[in-house]
Amino acid sequence: MEDLFETLRNMKSRRGNVKICPGCGDSSLQASTVFDGVILPTRFLCKKCGYSGYIVLEAQEDSGRRL
Repeated sequence: MEDLFETLRNMKSRRGNVKICPGCGDSSLQASTVFDGVILPTRFLCKKCGYSGYIVLEAQEDSGRRL
């Protein structure tokens, strides 16, 4: 049972990933209510373009290193 909780915890917290609005490409997203992600699926709101929905893009944060 501990393994299940650990797996779920790791899936929930993907450190280094940035959520991006599919409408405008901006990363200024917020959850629509305090209950999102706890009781209900997270509905995101974009502060820039007003997008409201459950689907967002996710990308790894750039570390600033060049190859």
